[in-house]
Amino acid sequence: MPILEYKRPRSGSIIERKLENGNIETYQSVGDLGKGTHGSVRRFESQTGLAKFAVKRPLQIDIDGLELLWKEKHFFKKAYPNEEALFEQTEDCDGRLVMPLFPGDNFHETLKKYPENAHEIVLAVALELQRIHNLGLQHGDIKFDNVIIEEKHGVFNAKFIDFGFAYETPGEATATSEVCPYFAPERTRLTDYQVSKYQVTKVVEADFNQDVYSFGYMLACAHRHAVKMPQAFYGFIKNAQNKVAALRPTLTSFLQEHLQAQLGNHYIAIALGNLEAYQVIRALGLDLCGTELALDNLQQFDLHCQHLGHLGLKERACIHKVLDNPWKFYGSYACLSSIYDEIQQVYEGIKAHITAGNWQPSVGVQFNQYQSQALQAVFEFLMSEKSDLKTLISQLAKYEAEFLSSSNIKNNYPEFVMICPRILEKIRAQTTSDVQEEGASAQHLFFNQQEAGAAAATTAYMPR
Repeated sequence: MPILEYKRPRSGSIIERKLENGNIETYQSVGDLGKGTHGSVRRFESQTGLAKFAVKRPLQIDIDGLELLWKEKHFFKKAYPNEEALFEQTEDCDGRLVMPLFPGDNFHETLKKYPENAHEIVLAVALELQRIHNLGLQHGDIKFDNVIIEEKHGVFNAKFIDFGFAYETPGEATATSEVCPYFAPERTRLTDYQVSKYQVTKVVEADFNQDVYSFGYMLACAHRHAVKMPQAFYGFIKNAQNKVAALRPTLTSFLQEHLQAQLGNHYIAIALGNLEAYQVIRALGLDLCGTELALDNLQQFDLHCQHLGHLGLKERACIHKVLDNPWKFYGSYACLSSIYDEIQQVYEGIKAHITAGNWQPSVGVQFNQYQSQALQAVFEFLMSEKSDLKTLISQLAKYEAEFLSSSNIKNNYPEFVMICPRILEKIRAQTTSDVQEEGASAQHLFFNQQEAGAAAATTAYMPR
């Protein structure tokens, strides 16, 4: 995972993001995102990096404000351990919290953008909230602008932001001395009359139904201000806002009832029993067939995702190909991994030969693009039922020529040796191994013939 560092030079605050390959991306503030109860937030972006970050500073510059910021980072990382986040104490009682700026729109904006998908959007929020609850964590501040939803291939995925009011269960709920309509009543200022009527105490124990109350309230507000909720949700919305905590419905019962349109009973049970994995499947935007294949083979699916993630190929189309033909991927992964390592060694060689004065950050971006294109082409070749070596050679030569042209590597590194032949040699070794296992030589002969026939076609793409 990249390493973040928050700095405050005289020219203004920046974030430095050191990637696994050693490249450093610099992010600068590009404007305000808003102000909340505990802090103000600014947006940071980079000219070369694709990531975006939100940086929060406390409104209260004292040890309490600093502690709240640290706790928020702790709860955020518990909910999203694979996301980049940083808490940095900048002065004695001041600090910054750096978190990813998730892609997508807030709950109301998403509903207005996709009104016909209200059912799926609400379920996406419920699934993510249940996943967080499974971690023993409550968000504590559920409202429309703290829910970010991204649409990918017709599948909606929700993520929560602003964990400033979060708390753990079992434990004590984060309460407030002020009236807050979307908080469960037991978490707000209580009178003796309320204690008697609603049978709650002033020391509030954490309970997941407190988030359920806020979720129901959010749906009711969306019904009035964004898009009318599906009638099937009316009962849940009403009961979720029951003043008596014990009478509120559970998220599990809500999901079991309303996931029927997407999954049958068999797959609902698997999905809710393995919610972390199911949310990964949804985030990839897999279709129904791919989702069912993944749920039926969760251990293998997790291994596939790890391997594809290592190669930088964790895309929907790649996952589908692997799920359709897992044994072919098993046989190809060693070759793909070897090619990945070879390309990485080339990059290390480039960095070692170019002086610091001539190095441009854009070279790293251009090389990453080349690496992604090359590995994608090799993956398609190895996973195809009818591999076309001539097309592969042409693609690899073209991608390498484009990289060399855009990065001006030849001028700064005259001894640079072409990558394409090294990749093809590893594919040849893989093909030879496959042929030996099958006890035949026709495929190896086919490889040699295609490689020879393709050499002339690639000349136009070869940089001189």
